[in-house]
Amino acid sequence: MRKVLIILMETLWLGVFLLVPLYFVYFPELFGLKLNFLQTEQVFEINKIVLFRLLVEILIFFWLIQKLLLIPKTKKTLPWVFKVSLVCLVIGLLGTLIWSRIGWVNWWGNYNRHQGVFSYLHYLFFCWIIFDQLGTGERLQRILRIISLAGFLTAFYAILQYFSLDPVSVYLKTDVFLGRPFSSLGHPNYLGYFLILTLPFSVFITVQAKRNFTKALGIFNILVQLVALGFTFSRGAWLGILAAGWFYSLIYGLAHKKKAIHFCWVVPLIVIALLIAVNVWPSSKGRLTLAGENSRSLQSRLLVWQASWHAFQKNPLGGTGLDTFYLIFPRYQNQKLLTLEQPNEIADRTHNGVLETLVNTGLIGLITYLIFLVSLYLVCLKTVFQNKSNAKLILLGLSVLFGLGVANQFGFSTTVHQVYFWGIVAILLWLISDRKQIQYKGGLLQIGRTLIGLLLISAVLLAIKLNLNAGRANHYFYLAQNELGTKKLALLQRTIQLDPWTPNYQYNLLNFQLNNTLSLNPETIKTVGRLTNFQDYEYWLIKGEWEMRNDQPEEAEKSFQEAAVLGPYQIRVFETWGRALYESGDYKKATRPFEAILDFMPNFWQYDDTIAKQSPLIQDAYRRFFKDNPNFRRIFWYLGESYAKLGRTQKAEEYEKHWNTETLEQ
Repeated sequence: MRKVLIILMETLWLGVFLLVPLYFVYFPELFGLKLNFLQTEQVFEINKIVLFRLLVEILIFFWLIQKLLLIPKTKKTLPWVFKVSLVCLVIGLLGTLIWSRIGWVNWWGNYNRHQGVFSYLHYLFFCWIIFDQLGTGERLQRILRIISLAGFLTAFYAILQYFSLDPVSVYLKTDVFLGRPFSSLGHPNYLGYFLILTLPFSVFITVQAKRNFTKALGIFNILVQLVALGFTFSRGAWLGILAAGWFYSLIYGLAHKKKAIHFCWVVPLIVIALLIAVNVWPSSKGRLTLAGENSRSLQSRLLVWQASWHAFQKNPLGGTGLDTFYLIFPRYQNQKLLTLEQPNEIADRTHNGVLETLVNTGLIGLITYLIFLVSLYLVCLKTVFQNKSNAKLILLGLSVLFGLGVANQFGFSTTVHQVYFWGIVAILLWLISDRKQIQYKGGLLQIGRTLIGLLLISAVLLAIKLNLNAGRANHYFYLAQNELGTKKLALLQRTIQLDPWTPNYQYNLLNFQLNNTLSLNPETIKTVGRLTNFQDYEYWLIKGEWEMRNDQPEEAEKSFQEAAVLGPYQIRVFETWGRALYESGDYKKATRPFEAILDFMPNFWQYDDTIAKQSPLIQDAYRRFFKDNPNFRRIFWYLGESYAKLGRTQKAEEYEKHWNTETLEQ
């Protein structure tokens, strides 16, 4: 039975390493299969996280069965320093359940990323079970080969996309990536960061191969991944892979006093060569310059970091909770960002690993995480410098994590990167651990272990239900987008029955009920507000609209003002506020929110002869404004109509020229 359970567990963790990077909503169609029951509203992340959590939940189930039914003869031991750091990390993670300002989102994650405590517990269990059950070098080699295979398949698919040979990209908005492939990861940067995690292991396997045929296949694999990495034009990924190589060469050179250390001085030359090569590449000219689009991107990133720092300062000790930045960001958004990004675009990540940890988990989370990483590196580097067995593989694992960490200072990890991060940590723990004979103890201790095991099995079964419901909810949400009337209402209600913790689903149902003048209980609105601890302006907008329609203008005014505090530069906040006042017949007050939009927005809507004197980037922003924001015309329509009804004809005509289609086309 022990052998059967080990085979099942190994199959599951290998499935995680291979399938999670590859799977997305159109994956079956690559093989000619149209499986409508697997269709979801989200193309990538929901599919990956649900698949990962499901496989890990089954893995935990078999692991618990093994622990309950079979008596272990040996156990793996780790240095006490690392044990303490691991306990601190778990305490820091679970502590967010207590001190997080936005508890439900902290637990469940936000709609776009799903990286709450629930998912992080799966990452930790995945890591620990691999460490506990890896057992032999053959199993380790199989993991490394699967990692290499996953890298090859995603890279090969990316190359197909680059040459327009991908059969399913027709469903996706690929033009926003300017020809950069994203493979099955969903974004060129995600693909680049993933290849940081796979390419070095592919090199390791190729170097270790003994047969020429195997070496040839390995070299081909490496070339495919390198080409795909180049095609991503991900600056963070390129920097990350170079950082990984730099770290490996530095430590290897110091440990063995070899000339490999000289590679550390070669890396800056490679960076300079890349700067020159990329900026003369026709399809991506200027990708690494600090002018034009790159200047805009850099300025935008700095402003997001500034907002992140302000958010941290408000909650320095425990943070706001995992995956909550999208709720906090609008309050601290810098007005200058409106000239650089699309209006109403909300950053849901800080694009900096240190700031991300500070905002989400505060100083407590950052310190516990750093203690964990530092202890991992110290223990592993001690093994490397002692030149023990597997020292090269340990150093390679550390280098890969270092490269990802560098890249994440300019981006962030998604489900796939977290899976591989914790998988590599598990491998490192196994490599540095020692085996110790243990003596079985029965009696009350065994009874206690059995009770805890049964309790955990019950929790796993509940987790499986919650996880599957999350995927099914997104399926019904997808179906609801294509329906109207009572059928759409029923599908949205079914979505919420399956997943009542995702605010995005709740808001869609409430807005549908408001727009279709259906009955709505104010207590229901308040219940939804509790999901985000009333920190989301969407809640206050819905509450304000309901109060306005139910003849509570004073209460509605307070709700809209609260929304404006949480989203001071969000067009949607002031447009909803103004529209509610307009529909109530208070035309004088209705003009104020709409004119507030014109006050804080850059004047890209005022196209005139002076624009020719502006920079090319600003000129382009003026030209594209109404094309990118066609609904912005509604603001001028409401202003024109409001002033017309107030009898101020001249003012009405002033705004009319901005929403008149013929005027805009001239």
